[in-house]
Amino acid sequence: MDIVKSCTTNGEMAWTPHFKIQMQKRNVLMSDVLNVLDNGRISKPPEWNQDYEEYNYFISEEDSEGMKLTLKITISKEKDMVTLVTVY
Repeated sequence: MDIVKSCTTNGEMAWTPHFKIQMQKRNVLMSDVLNVLDNGRISKPPEWNQDYEEYNYFISEEDSEGMKLTLKITISKEKDMVTLVTVY
């Protein structure tokens, strides 16, 4: 979580087109996403993504309406960057 917080503080964050679509479908605000990244906890063990050869991490926290929100992210060690993959 320290790496995630560092990346979000320094603006080292990207998102996939899928992430943007899911935000719109689920009416998720960017402020909710940032809240999860700042205050959330890892909600399940990392999963290896063979296609991209990196781990997916899952971070959960309540949104502004009290509903559980989970972000699936990756962390690029070479670039110290967080990529937002999906939200549910």
